[in-house]
Amino acid sequence: MTNLGNETFTTEDINFIYQLRWGIETSYDYLKESMMITISQVVKIA
Repeated sequence: MTNLGNETFTTEDINFIYQLRWGIETSYDYLKESMMITISQVVKIA
């Protein structure tokens, strides 16, 4: 849901932007999970 009017962006524009955002979100989740694995390995070693 967005508060932008139809005259600002087309449905295709919003869809494209959402796809870009979704790629960023999934990359962020992957990075966060990778960091947690690394942190937990360091904690186990210490």
